[in-house]
Amino acid sequence: VSPKAGTAVVVTAADGNPMVAYSNASGGTVVYLNHDMTYTTSTIDPNALQLIVNAVEFASCAAEEPAAAIPTLSQWGMALMALLLVAAAFWRLARRPRLTA
Repeated sequence: VSPKAGTAVVVTAADGNPMVAYSNASGGTVVYLNHDMTYTTSTIDPNALQLIVNAVEFASCAAEEPAAAIPTLSQWGMALMALLLVAAAFWRLARRPRLTA
């Protein structure tokens, strides 16, 4: 069995068949599981189950986008902005025309 074009194989069986593979599609990441995986006593083998969980976690983590940074001012930036505002107020008060009685 050969994987589809553009598919990355995560785990290969001893006979060379791809067991777990993934590819990117327009809607997200697609995980392929080979139907020939070994089952024991009608329940899935614990190693195979862990393999599926790891593959799904890997595929879901690969699609996440980093959070956008939010610009903020530090305490020093806030103090500087307050100082500039006070300086602008004093400058404006000094330039206003004086009233004479």
